[in-house]
Amino acid sequence: ILDEPTNGLDPTIAIQIYELLDTLKKNDNLTIRMVSHDVDRAMSYADNVIELVNGEIKFSGKPSDYKIGGSK
Repeated sequence: ILDEPTNGLDPTIAIQIYELLDTLKKNDNLTIRMVSHDVDRAMSYADNVIELVNGEIKFSGKPSDYKIGGSK
């Protein structure tokens, strides 16, 4: 469970963190739950997305079905 793991990091280092998490996910069959406001970058690594707005689920599904700012 990660809360904004790349917040405040240099973009190059942030990408390295995402790549490390992706490698751990694939090689060790880990489930990673992460909160991020870095939507574009997080979406490129995510298998599933949940968008919360004021504590309510506004979207839950695959990144390919997600539109930034709300569900389809």
